[in-house]
Amino acid sequence: MEEFIRTLTEQIRCIKARDAVAREIENHIMDQAEHFEAEGMDPERAQREAVAQMGDPVSIGVQLDHIHRPRTDWDMVCMVIGFSIGGVIIQYLMGALSEPWMLWRQCVFTGIGLILMAGIYYLDYSFIGNHAKELYTSAVLLCILSILMMPEVNGMHRGMIMPMYLFVPLYGGILYQYRGQGYGGVVKSIAFLLIPVYIGWRGIPSVVTAFHLCVICGCMLLIAIGGGWFLVNKVKMVVTMMITGMILPAIFGAFAWFFLMADYQKIRLQAFLNPSFFASDAGYIYGWARRMLAGSRFIGRTAEEVDHLAGSDFLLMELVVTYGSFFGILVVVALIALILRAFHISAMQKNRLGFMIGTGIGLVFLLLVVEGIGVNFTILPATTVTLPFLTVGGTATFVYDILIGLLLAIYRYKNILGERTYKARWKIGVRMEKL
Repeated sequence: MEEFIRTLTEQIRCIKARDAVAREIENHIMDQAEHFEAEGMDPERAQREAVAQMGDPVSIGVQLDHIHRPRTDWDMVCMVIGFSIGGVIIQYLMGALSEPWMLWRQCVFTGIGLILMAGIYYLDYSFIGNHAKELYTSAVLLCILSILMMPEVNGMHRGMIMPMYLFVPLYGGILYQYRGQGYGGVVKSIAFLLIPVYIGWRGIPSVVTAFHLCVICGCMLLIAIGGGWFLVNKVKMVVTMMITGMILPAIFGAFAWFFLMADYQKIRLQAFLNPSFFASDAGYIYGWARRMLAGSRFIGRTAEEVDHLAGSDFLLMELVVTYGSFFGILVVVALIALILRAFHISAMQKNRLGFMIGTGIGLVFLLLVVEGIGVNFTILPATTVTLPFLTVGGTATFVYDILIGLLLAIYRYKNILGERTYKARWKIGVRMEKL
């Protein structure tokens, strides 16, 4: 059996895949040998017969080499390159890149982002699962240091908003490390969830970012519990967390309204709910945006010129007003296709770490796209939005490309990475005999 497995795995060019294949082949041989033993064969002959029935190890190895090899999701790569170029063009046409140096800078950012994506694509993402706590701790310290050193803009460290979403794949690694534990593992996972939420809320400070991280990581935890990662009563635990997740935000929202929110924040919320009452100040932007959208055509410019009042935060709305709803629909469909592709990559994963990281990244894209579309069409209160490929600046570009690079890495190793390191039964037996 040792010689058969060695010969077979030598045909597999991807070294990372050899352990998982060897484990699978050995288990198959041992299962077949046990069947022969049950029919009356002695153990040694049963194992020889099981190996013989496997066939030629070279032929089998060549076939498995075709299956267990790195793969590239060319559909995703083409989508990202096309969206990156299209995003820069839309930003330029909408006036978000009004100066030549701004256009050049965004092109450089886009190029660097694609290079980052390619670099992440070639990394073994299982490193996150093996060193999740170390990476997570380093990220927390780096966030604290950046907040202490970075100057505030209008009372916020806006440059830290997008990097906070890099905690999502790290949290997937945390959940992976605590799998197989009981209620203690769930409690520890919740503690790790609350740390970036608190940094987002008090450190940046951004209630929206904190809320996003809480929703995304909370959904990941619910998926892990529902998927049987923890040795707990799944139904009771999921129901309890969902009820808690609905009650606590309501209590916190009421508390924040009376004790935490500033007057201008309350006015902004009231202006969204009743824009006509605040039409001369905080509600003006909603009236303006809805008036512009109401006059938009299917293709072509509206009668009233767009004055780019809100900059890149309303880029999608201005595209609809300037060139017609047809082009806005195309952009929305493209973003939906990106989200669906992210979840499709996750759903195909047999490796639980890849599944959880990919799901978390898909949730990041889903939440930020829904928020961006909602703000642009005045369905949600006005706030800073970071739509993928439609946000000016380097930080958002880099973070999105890093996350996409991780998705591509997950797809690359979907037929390679296993759940544990292979330890051959015959090697264990040899060690025992030596002892």
